[in-house]
Amino acid sequence: MHQVIAQPHPAILDPRQDLPLTERLLAWLPGPRWASQAGWIALPLLRALGTVAFLEWTGKNPLCWGLGLLVLPEALAFTYAVPHALWGAARIAREASALEPRLAELTSAGQEPGPRVFRGMGSTLGPVLIALSISLCLLGATVGTADGWIVLALLLLALAIHLPITTLLWTYLMLMVGLHRLGARHLILEAYSGDGSLGLLPVGKLAFTGFWVFAANLAPLLLIGLTSLASLVVGLVVFIAGVLVFFLSLWRVHGQMGRARQHQLLRAQALYEEAYAPLRTAYTLETLEARSGLLGAAEALERRAEAIQTWPFSDALLARMVVIGLSVVTAILARLVMKPLGL
Repeated sequence: MHQVIAQPHPAILDPRQDLPLTERLLAWLPGPRWASQAGWIALPLLRALGTVAFLEWTGKNPLCWGLGLLVLPEALAFTYAVPHALWGAARIAREASALEPRLAELTSAGQEPGPRVFRGMGSTLGPVLIALSISLCLLGATVGTADGWIVLALLLLALAIHLPITTLLWTYLMLMVGLHRLGARHLILEAYSGDGSLGLLPVGKLAFTGFWVFAANLAPLLLIGLTSLASLVVGLVVFIAGVLVFFLSLWRVHGQMGRARQHQLLRAQALYEEAYAPLRTAYTLETLEARSGLLGAAEALERRAEAIQTWPFSDALLARMVVIGLSVVTAILARLVMKPLGL
């Protein structure tokens, strides 16, 4: 008798097929990977030094070192953001790919798995268009005052600096879209046996990883790195959108977990009614003792049902995320209010 070996579904066969754009660029660039990363990381500082040197050379900036002190925080913030974005996009894509087999178990009911949940992270057009839009928005004032070649050089440099960050944003967005797709499918939630997440804890961990990488990358840029009013507004819009997308992407999963919890509570209620039915007509010690086993089972089922989470992570973690989001948004709004006042 020949043993039939199950083959992986083609949609989840090769985890490398959906690599983020920056990972593919690092693999394509000549030389060792660390050298390519170091060159990319150095671009913000080189741009700051080049800007100061050019203005000094043309005589448009008599206070060379004063301008250097102004652009240094922005350069340092981007110097942090670029390597963090390179690492974060790769981590999100890697963990999402590793989770695909588990998601196939949650949604296939023993049948052939459907398409990958987390797909689209390897897009080239998405990150490039976002980087181009942001670069043009931030260079808008320069376009009409500088020479065409200078504008083109600044645009290409801004694209190179923004591309890792927009690749991370795109990867995060595709992660959120994937979570939304997951919630649209019928989830085979595990029978409750002490796991309050109903088997969805890995999904919650991946979602939180994506949010943490997204927030940790943008928060320093928004709080100290972005100096112009336009960049602050763009950053605030992107951050608020990222927070809203996080909760919207998990809303369907939240709904399925809430219905599962409600179903278990209804089962406990039905068991209570069954246990108390004889007591309505004969509330005696003998009857109560006879029904004690059923009452104990109903109480245990109710306690376990009440412990079921309605999000794939704990309430404490959810509250922490809300606090982080509100704190960053409040700090940015304060900067926007003080900016016109010169503070």
